[in-house]
Amino acid sequence: MTKRKGYRDLEMAGALVPKILGLGLSEIFDLFQCGCGEGGFMRTKRQLLEIRDINDNSPGFLTQEIILKYQNRKNDYFSLKFKDKKNGNGCSGIGVRESIRPGKACCPSPAVDSTGWRNPSHIGTCKITVTVLDINDNFPVFSENEYKVSLRKNSTKGTFIIKLTATDADDGPHMEKLNILLHPELRTLFVNIDINDNPPEIVLTSKPSPVREDAPSGTVVALISARDLDSGDNGKVTLHLPKSSPFTLKPSFSNNYELVTSGTLDREKFSEYNVEIIATDSGSPRLSSRKTIPVSITDVNDNPPMFTQPSYNVYLKENGVPGSILYSVSASDLDFGENAKISYSILDSKVQDVSVSSYVYINSDNGSIYSMHSFDYEKLKVFQIQVQAKDQGSPSLSSNATVHVFILDQNDNAPAVIYPSSAALGSLSHQRMPRSAKAGHLVTKVTAVDADSGHNAWISYKVSEATDASLFTVNLYTGEVRTKRAVSEQDDSSQRLLIEIKDDGEPVQSATVTVSILLEDGLHEGAAGAAAVANPNRNLQIQLNTDGPIKYVEVLGGDMLSQSQSFRSCMSPMFRVQ
Repeated sequence: MTKRKGYRDLEMAGALVPKILGLGLSEIFDLFQCGCGEGGFMRTKRQLLEIRDINDNSPGFLTQEIILKYQNRKNDYFSLKFKDKKNGNGCSGIGVRESIRPGKACCPSPAVDSTGWRNPSHIGTCKITVTVLDINDNFPVFSENEYKVSLRKNSTKGTFIIKLTATDADDGPHMEKLNILLHPELRTLFVNIDINDNPPEIVLTSKPSPVREDAPSGTVVALISARDLDSGDNGKVTLHLPKSSPFTLKPSFSNNYELVTSGTLDREKFSEYNVEIIATDSGSPRLSSRKTIPVSITDVNDNPPMFTQPSYNVYLKENGVPGSILYSVSASDLDFGENAKISYSILDSKVQDVSVSSYVYINSDNGSIYSMHSFDYEKLKVFQIQVQAKDQGSPSLSSNATVHVFILDQNDNAPAVIYPSSAALGSLSHQRMPRSAKAGHLVTKVTAVDADSGHNAWISYKVSEATDASLFTVNLYTGEVRTKRAVSEQDDSSQRLLIEIKDDGEPVQSATVTVSILLEDGLHEGAAGAAAVANPNRNLQIQLNTDGPIKYVEVLGGDMLSQSQSFRSCMSPMFRVQ
């Protein structure tokens, strides 16, 4: 007998019948029936047996609970797909319709019911437990969208800043291995708790421009900015200048300033300013810094040339060499460059009705004054020159100085006899006197003048030759000729005197005069004396000769022949006769 899986042998009426155990299907089996026939021999008989199923079994699963592990893809809900096989068996498949998230409460484990096809039908149930496996499909989420941290700026390495916490909706290792890294998208606002450890800085944003000394107030000199690396009050910067500075700071925008003029500038006093700017922050303690900015002041022609003195006195010897230097004037100009270049000139004026330029000329570059010809003191004793100094600025400025030229006398003139007049005319002078004349009798007076000045005009008289040197004498200073003794009968009636007249100059200049004296009897002494002194003022000479500023004063009277000669006084302009 053939055995089939799922059956067991049954003995029925001498036949083995397989017993179907709950297979739920119909099959036809070959049966072999064995028995003892006649003669005791075994006989077999083949029969076909069809076993028909009746619905006496409920559908059943191989296991009461099926555990599935499912990785989330799509659909939250399951679907069951059934496939019928030809042998009457069926198989089912469970599908997922929506995305399933691990641990989602709305997703129960599915239960599958199996219903038979027969009537009455039976139902079998199988509970399926589905475990949803996590995939890393969620980003970690921080506990805050933005963090605000206060941190001191001088914090050292390793200083605790903040503890960040983040969660991940995923499970398992996707959540457990959570690394927190700083990322640009992590919005963390760090608030530094600043300390005032940076001094303010002054930045010169434009080089200072040279400033004209006549620049008006408010002229921009340079652009300056200030900055401080600190923050808050520690970073607030204030700039200021010394009070004595002719500049000020004018705020423009933000921390930018304009350095402008605030007072009068004078290049002649300060050609360059070192402007010290002080920057101070508002921190505690306050920090400051300094920066010095050099500012050049350019010149304008605001100063005329100035002579070393307003007037000059020049003393020039007469009879000098034409073309010799008389004097050098000097002027200076406080300005700079072309504004300080000076040229000299002589302003036109008259000297004895002649242009001064015919007497002198000046070197325009150095102010040296030269003579055009020789000067004669006896003709020209003093004259003035107006010298002008002019700069080359625009417009040019000038100033004047007066040069007083005093011609100094040289002893180039010999004394000239003016009395006796006959002697002055080159003739012999004849005088008469009585023989009865006593000692000291005035015989005559010799008068001479000298055109020179000072010591050069001082005149002295002496008897150079005489017929009888014991009889007559001449006064050294007045020129009076008198008897030294009484005249005797033995004296010649004709006496001759040679009188020498000398000046006091160097070299000495001299002149002589010869006086002839006749001794007469019966001539009354009073008459002769009266003739000599008939006009006591006929020869009046006053001389004031010094080497000082007053050169000389001479007043001369006329002689008996009404001949006269006068001389003007010549004095320095610094002195006046009171």
